[in-house]
Amino acid sequence: MSIKADGVISDVLIGEIAYQAGFGPGMKILAVNGQPFARATLEQAIDAAKTTTTPIDFKIDNTGVISDLRLDYHGGQRHPVLERVPMNSKPLGLKIWTCVESIRRSKS
Repeated sequence: MSIKADGVISDVLIGEIAYQAGFGPGMKILAVNGQPFARATLEQAIDAAKTTTTPIDFKIDNTGVISDLRLDYHGGQRHPVLERVPMNSKPLGLKIWTCVESIRRSKS
């Protein structure tokens, strides 16, 4: 789940825990475990959940409808990381150009 600084959810992966709990893009997190939303509050709740079986409680605004959701997640904070891929093939720009050229040839 990706969350902007103002608490608006920008992305939820289909099939993942947040999706199964009812979270979706465009919803706004108002509170985490009874505390007003702040990124630090969310991070503390995620860190604290690693050592307990209690779900994290959220108060959500979904287009004006306020509801409570529980996220049963205990894996700690996760952040995407970019990894370098060995350059053992053509650069991406050349691959795209080759693809476009082959499409042009097939149309003529």
